[in-house]
Amino acid sequence: MHTRTLAAVVLFQLATIAFPLARSAHAQVGPTKATSRPAPHVQVKSPNQLVARPTPPQEEPPAVRQTSHVEMTTTESVLESPVFMEEGPMPGDYQACHSNVCEAHWFAGFEATFLKPHFSSNPAYTLMESDGTSFENYTDVEFDYDLQFAPRVFLGLQGEEIGVRATWWHFDNDPSVLTAQPPANGFGSITPPTFGSVDISTTVPNSSFQAGTGLTAYTLDLDVTRQTCISRWRIGAFGGLRYAEIDQKYLAQTTNASGTLTGQIDYTHGLSGIGPTMGMYASVPVTNCVELFSEARGSLLFGEATSRLTAGEDLDLSTPFTTTSSTSRDEVMTIGEVELGLRWQGCRRRCWQPFGSVALEGQSWGDAGNATSENGSVGFFGFNAAFGFKL
Repeated sequence: MHTRTLAAVVLFQLATIAFPLARSAHAQVGPTKATSRPAPHVQVKSPNQLVARPTPPQEEPPAVRQTSHVEMTTTESVLESPVFMEEGPMPGDYQACHSNVCEAHWFAGFEATFLKPHFSSNPAYTLMESDGTSFENYTDVEFDYDLQFAPRVFLGLQGEEIGVRATWWHFDNDPSVLTAQPPANGFGSITPPTFGSVDISTTVPNSSFQAGTGLTAYTLDLDVTRQTCISRWRIGAFGGLRYAEIDQKYLAQTTNASGTLTGQIDYTHGLSGIGPTMGMYASVPVTNCVELFSEARGSLLFGEATSRLTAGEDLDLSTPFTTTSSTSRDEVMTIGEVELGLRWQGCRRRCWQPFGSVALEGQSWGDAGNATSENGSVGFFGFNAAFGFKL
């Protein structure tokens, strides 16, 4: 019984001391100032009873309040403190990605275009199948082009408003050669497109017909550019001179069953000219370092159209027949181009700033013809990817 009474008295005394300390710690977060308290006076009335007398509260002198790290993070964001709000250069030589797009600078770059030629028609030969009595079926077989890599190089100087730019582009593609044989029943034929009175068609089974083509084109531009910045938009126009040339060829051969050449057509034609070119472009940022851009260009060129034909018939005989022809005339050629894509601009270093772009691209060359004719237009469609730098 004495033990239980003594334990109760001790617990009561500890609670009396701890309760004021807990309230003080809860009211003030910060370094705890140690204070000395006199030990409470305990008067023993009898051996069987202990009475605890709590010490009267004493007034403490006001302490200088210091702001702790814990308190600062709860009342003021660390990121908003003056230490973190001070502006300064980025590590190394880097600056912000979004520099003034209208400032004066040199620029140069390389662009890889991947384009596929398109024609309203581009025949290689006509295959006729027949049973000799009741039906004939004609099939026009055309050349099939794939996406082809074509390089483009550009160099220029852009001031705050006025600039100059030079651009060179070259396309060269030779699709695979087409090979065919007349039907084995002897009632069919293979006939190339018409070239005057030249005839190297074949109806003989086991004979062979081959046809191939090629297309080359290039442009050289020298432009004067003018741009302005309106809010977030960069808008510009350009004009200058363009020289362009496009050439196509057609080569067809007929061989007999033993592989001897019996007929051949070698035909080439092309356009070349120089004239004014002009266009417009616009771009607007979509993220910190990426912008959406579009560009359109039109050219009107004055030059010359040429063609040359060399054909041979009955080449397996002792007296073959040869046909040659060449033409030249003045011609007007129109070219239209359009691009739509995204351009990335990297962080500027001390002397240069990288940039790159990807875009869809389309071109239309009027009156450029096809492999076997000077009539019709040629179109190019695909995409491009560029990389360059500003100084």
